Amino acid sequence: MSPERRGGESRQEIEPLPYYRAARFSGERPAGSAYFQAQALIFDTPDSDLSVYRLQLNYVWHVAVLGEQPHEVLQHQIDAILFTGGSSLSRPISSNYYSSAGLRRSKEDSG
Repeated sequence: MSPERRGGESRQEIEPLPYYRAARFSGERPAGSAYFQAQALIFDTPDSDLSVYRLQLNYVWHVAVLGEQPHEVLQHQIDAILFTGGSSLSRPISSNYYSSAGLRRSKEDSG
């Protein structure tokens, strides 16, 4: 019997949470601009494993970047696209929102 299974115990491996960045936008046009900038940046970075999404939730436009943790320079560039510019067009979304959504989905998948 393997050490992980001794005594009837099961050990569930905990995977790290995936990388994500997301922002809300005041409209479709600013969200589209951020989406296409982030998409081009990621496409031009060969060692990245990220995807960019533009979506509308409850009539509010969002852009999300999901995947594996990017290197530090790429992460700063993504943040610059999503969260800076001296305007209130975008703002970060609480990680609790995504964590609770992910927990709900994993419970639904397992049951």
